[in-house]
Amino acid sequence: MTGRGSWSCGLRGVRGVLLRALACLVALSVAVSCGAAGAAAEQADGSGGSGSPAASSSASSDGSLTVWFYDSDGWESLFFYWYADDARPVAWPGVAMEARGGGWYSCEVPGYGSVRGIFSDGGASQWPGAGEPGVVLSGGSAWVVDGRVYGSEPEGVTVHFFDWDSWGRVCLYWYDSSGASGPGWPGARMFPDGDGWWSRTVFGAGDGLRVLFSDGGSRQVPSRMEEGFAVSGEAWYRGGVWTGSRPEGVTVLFRRPDGWGEPRVYYYASDSDTGPAWPGVAMSDAGGGWWAYRIERYSRARVVFTDGASQVPARMEPGLEAEGTMWYRDGAWVDGESDSDGDGLADCMELVAGTDRAVADSDGDGLLDGFEQGRSGTDPLSADSDADGVADGDADPDGDGLSSLREQGLGTDPLEPDSDGDGLDDAREVTLGTDPLAADSDGDGLPDGAETALGLDPLAADSDGDGTGDASATVTRTLGAEDSDGPSAVGGIEPRLLDAASLAVPSLEVTGAARDVAGVRVAAYDGWLKGDARGFVGDVARVDGSFGSGTLSFALSDGYALHEYALPDGTVTNGLLVMHSDGGQAEALDARWDVAARTLTVPITQGGYYFVLDFIEWAGGIGLVPVGGNAPASPSLSRAPVMRAPGATIATWDVKGQADVVFAIDTTSSMGGAIGNVKANVDRFVDRIDGADVSASLALVSFRDTTADGPDSTRVARDNGSPWYTDLGRFKQAIDALTVDGGGDDPETPLDALGEVLDLDARDGAERFVVLVTDAGAKADNSHGLAGMQDAADRLKAAGWHVSVVTGQSHKDDYEALWEGTGGIFADLNGDFQSQLLQVAQSIRDEVAGGQWIVLGDCAGPSDSTFLPRVVRLAAPLREGSGTDTDKDGASDIAELGGSVTTATIDIRPWSEKLARNGTPSAVYSWPSLPSYVNYVSDPTQADTDRDLDADGVDPHPMAYQLNDNFIDKMRQLEELAYSYTRANGIGQDILKYGTDIEYWYIASFVRQFNPNYLGGTKWPGVGGPVDNGFKDYVMDWDAKQSDTRKRLVPYFESTTSVNANEKGDAVDLRHWGATLSAYIYETGIGDTGRLEKDPSFKGLAESFMPEYHLDNLAGWAGDLQTLMLDGYKRYVKTGKIGSEDFVNRYRDAFYGLIGGDDTTFSMDDMYADTDSYNVYTSIKWTHHGFADGVREYYSSGRLKRYHSFSNYWSRSKVFDLTKTYTNSKYLVITWPLLKEGGQCPITPDQSEAAARAFTDFIMDRRGEE
Repeated sequence: MTGRGSWSCGLRGVRGVLLRALACLVALSVAVSCGAAGAAAEQADGSGGSGSPAASSSASSDGSLTVWFYDSDGWESLFFYWYADDARPVAWPGVAMEARGGGWYSCEVPGYGSVRGIFSDGGASQWPGAGEPGVVLSGGSAWVVDGRVYGSEPEGVTVHFFDWDSWGRVCLYWYDSSGASGPGWPGARMFPDGDGWWSRTVFGAGDGLRVLFSDGGSRQVPSRMEEGFAVSGEAWYRGGVWTGSRPEGVTVLFRRPDGWGEPRVYYYASDSDTGPAWPGVAMSDAGGGWWAYRIERYSRARVVFTDGASQVPARMEPGLEAEGTMWYRDGAWVDGESDSDGDGLADCMELVAGTDRAVADSDGDGLLDGFEQGRSGTDPLSADSDADGVADGDADPDGDGLSSLREQGLGTDPLEPDSDGDGLDDAREVTLGTDPLAADSDGDGLPDGAETALGLDPLAADSDGDGTGDASATVTRTLGAEDSDGPSAVGGIEPRLLDAASLAVPSLEVTGAARDVAGVRVAAYDGWLKGDARGFVGDVARVDGSFGSGTLSFALSDGYALHEYALPDGTVTNGLLVMHSDGGQAEALDARWDVAARTLTVPITQGGYYFVLDFIEWAGGIGLVPVGGNAPASPSLSRAPVMRAPGATIATWDVKGQADVVFAIDTTSSMGGAIGNVKANVDRFVDRIDGADVSASLALVSFRDTTADGPDSTRVARDNGSPWYTDLGRFKQAIDALTVDGGGDDPETPLDALGEVLDLDARDGAERFVVLVTDAGAKADNSHGLAGMQDAADRLKAAGWHVSVVTGQSHKDDYEALWEGTGGIFADLNGDFQSQLLQVAQSIRDEVAGGQWIVLGDCAGPSDSTFLPRVVRLAAPLREGSGTDTDKDGASDIAELGGSVTTATIDIRPWSEKLARNGTPSAVYSWPSLPSYVNYVSDPTQADTDRDLDADGVDPHPMAYQLNDNFIDKMRQLEELAYSYTRANGIGQDILKYGTDIEYWYIASFVRQFNPNYLGGTKWPGVGGPVDNGFKDYVMDWDAKQSDTRKRLVPYFESTTSVNANEKGDAVDLRHWGATLSAYIYETGIGDTGRLEKDPSFKGLAESFMPEYHLDNLAGWAGDLQTLMLDGYKRYVKTGKIGSEDFVNRYRDAFYGLIGGDDTTFSMDDMYADTDSYNVYTSIKWTHHGFADGVREYYSSGRLKRYHSFSNYWSRSKVFDLTKTYTNSKYLVITWPLLKEGGQCPITPDQSEAAARAFTDFIMDRRGEE
């Protein structure tokens, strides 16, 4: 589909206008107002193509101020001096302001939200006047015009004048019907815009505005004693004619013949209306032997080309007729539209490419010249473009089994194996007889790939002729592996779950309507709902989609050792349950255990989260053990009801404290004499902490000397894949299995072991302890980036670990930073080791005994909570009225627990009912009821309960994980206001101007405006449309009515510069996101010339029908990439850091390192802004989500395939081909403006190749990680 946005338009669709785009790029290269200013903005703020072509300042969240000044008096050199009550940060006359075009100048005032300011021309003139105080400027941005200060760009009437008679200086005089006027005659100086155009904005005029133009002397229009021209809005005046949009011009391109000097062009309209004097004006070098010039004076003209010695046409012959865009080469004079041979390549492009305008296939390879140029990317002048011995027509570049010649005939994409994205390769569709250009060949609502996967006929809407369409037909389907690198139309199981390393491999068979089961998907889930409980066997499987019924099985891999738990009554159980959750409370299901197949199977009727739980391990991990004999099953307990205990408080229950304890033990040969003693004393240590008041999980890390014994000599012991042992008997077995060997000189590598400790998944609610045992000093060597012992101590302390060290007295000082800095103790390995190690155990019990441990009863709590109950510790015992705030989030513990210390109890016997003992279901065994808080508002021990990076105090749903929840909540309110604003103001939808609802454009533009670079108008013309200040005022009015200041939108977006890209907290530049998104929504160039008049370059683009996707891409990733290319050139090429030897590979590696770098013009927050704005746009455009719903869905699950979606799941070659379009220095023969430095482009073909490889590799590498 051609409208899907930036990437999808790159090689598919808009074919007919691709060549005409060259003409507009000629106009772009000729109109210098775009290239240099745009590049300046890019380099200044690092925001890529979304940056303002006319502004390089950036918004600040630290109270900085941006000041704008309109040069009404024609000072030309502007300076700004500012001061505050307690500071004079700059010397008179201040700092030079930066020209922004159209009479505007701007300046950043860093670190000050409010100042007094004075404007001057360097000292001769100033405002306010000498001796007067500076004018007060504040509010983030201030705009000064004719002595008045505005909070946003003021409205005015802009008048444009074409200097037809080459006055060289133009003044504007104005007056209105009230008698008010501007400066005295001859008025105010107009500002040059280039190409003979001048402009000025009239502010503050009333009704009946009239204007006169003059050269400041004797020449004027209208003539003396005549009334001025009446104007009511922005208007253009050229040669006696007024228009409401910029008048058309003529662009001519001339291929310089051999032997010619630099060409000039002479043009005229008629014998009586001539242009410049002979021999005309110099043309601009457009590259590739082509020269260009844009004639602004006429819409139609005759032209003559000459270098002074030769000319075309010959002397005494009339000039060539020109209108629009015209091309000349070797006697051929063509427009930008005609295609004489019907090969899909316009005649003008045939002139550029050197192909034959009269022959459709210039190289005789069977492929039309237009197909080669625009579809296959091959050379229309070479039958075998890659010299591989296979003619281009016979080649199969996308590997789908169809030659390019066949794909040309079919109309399919030769670079995409599945042209219509229905899950079937093009060749397969040809074999089946389905339409490779239609995802649903029979129109029954099912993609062709889904029908074949379900055993249906993709050519019959009712495959079995029973009167029920295939989409509604009931089918049974066994899910296979999902295609992880394609937008699968038929769902499947995520390959990670099927990996041989998975301990519990799921399989799923579902029955239901074909339209539903076609999209059923099983994915691995590792989010916050898992909590930090022990006992999960393998991954949690999230089943998405609808179906009537299904059978889900988990096959235990050979890597999982079944446990045989002996219960007090002599029965044995493997402890395994299959659990289900729909997002909160988990329940145990009736599972069938197949002993031979080692498989647990359950019937299911809905999606949700399914997982295998070792119930005994989980219960033991939180301190629960069986307390009685068998009891009869109770049907009333089948769904784990909550039994409340009115009046009971947490103090009446014995909840064990939780501890995660890691032993890091030196097993080098020098420990041979001590290892037996170590083992024995660790056993006693385990017995000491395994008391009634501590529930411990233990881990074991053994280490040697990685320098001498290799990096794998540091080992983490594992119990069924987990590094944590909840069965202390099995931990003792792991300790007893330790052997000593290896080692080098005296210092060993305990830092490597401590690095492994930092990588362990310790429980959030548990106290954390490390016992390091060694007889040697410490080397700095490690594979975890630890700089030394102090760095290790700092990181361990920050992660909450208390480290005790058992070593000899001679090495005590080596480890002092560890035990002193983290609150551990020192024990002498060669002293009374037994008593000292038991002292460490006692210190753990003492530490765990502090505060108060409680249970958060998630298994019966709110719908959004962890699957299993969790034990957490409060800073102090709960008491009514207590203000203790354990997590320091501003809410007391009692408030977060629902306002009361009263608890309920959870009967977990129904879970134990479903245990499979000796392969068969058993009777109920009694377990203690679990005292729990089940109505808590948020976790009192976690400042961010749901771990979505929104603190509980601002999270609208603190118990429901949603990345960017607060942001999405603000988006939802903004969306409601946008719809009410358009209704209130009678603003209708314009499908030619907005790719989605117009309200979505208002939202994106609202977000972008908080960076001055993206405001629009004089600062960011064209691609995103000018910001509607009325909507901001509308939002501010709404804000003023909100008594809860947290709901106000403008303060939120003023202070929020980024949102979260992922769980790690990587940042998305929010204003860049909004700017690029507004560019995707706003359809630039379709009937849009009126909005682009202020920038001749964009005007040229619109005139020549530049494909929208170019503007979209340059507003985002392509603009960022081109800016980064100049950055790379300056860093590595200009400085000579990378020489010519093996340049492409070395430069590719260096450039790859720049992508996403913090100190580059294309940082990761820019990359995330580019990817996420495009992905959100496609989500709201093609799924018809509301705006906030689209953002929510994307940051819920869509972001997990961020780079796949961003690149439309394209093949590597296709991503590379589009990327190369922008890394090439020229678009065909025209230099990209953003690749110019000082008017020239320093980018060589090798740099282009290396940059394209690097960016493609970056995208594909990230896809590989998804």
